Amino acid sequence: MVGRGVKMVVMACNTSSALALETVRSEFNIPIIGLILPGARAAVLQGQRIGVIATPATVASDAYRRAILEADTNVQVWQVPCPEFVPLIEQNRIEDPYTFAVTQGYLEPLLEQKIDTLVYGCTHYPYLAPVLRRILPPAVKLVDPAVHVVSAAVQELDLLGLRSARSPQPTRFCVSGSPATFNRLATQWLGYTPISEQIILPELAYQPAALERVE
Repeated sequence: MVGRGVKMVVMACNTSSALALETVRSEFNIPIIGLILPGARAAVLQGQRIGVIATPATVASDAYRRAILEADTNVQVWQVPCPEFVPLIEQNRIEDPYTFAVTQGYLEPLLEQKIDTLVYGCTHYPYLAPVLRRILPPAVKLVDPAVHVVSAAVQELDLLGLRSARSPQPTRFCVSGSPATFNRLATQWLGYTPISEQIILPELAYQPAALERVE
């Protein structure tokens, strides 16, 4: 991305934001924004009993709990790992009765805690809103960190004097995997078939033999 001249990077994945944001920031001198902090700040403005549904890795990192309590020490936070959500969404099984049952199981411990706010701790999860709304009490507010990271990016660009006055340019999709697979999956979410190109990421120079063994 730096080689292509970008002026800002949005790490648009909660798991990556939770596990790698600070490391990546330390290696590059462009602004890099993650999802966790904007999502946490938005959540504490919505309620006091906050549930987070996320991937197991994001939950294990405890990133959302720390960020939410940093924003407001008076709130309570409960996190639930949801390992089946991403494959179900990518298989377009949102209306499948099995998906409803899985969702009900994941939400049960949060419902027992009488949450008033639920954070989507994965960018896939907003597609489950119709299912979640059938299970959650109407008063529970849903927080999508992706919406709030956009506002954070705009504010950061303004502060740095980097906001462009030009009209929007076409979106360029670069993928490290199969462009055909990406196009097929993305079409159901974007509403049109994107044009993507494959990029080859450089291999990491990992040399186990060079590591010193300590007995």
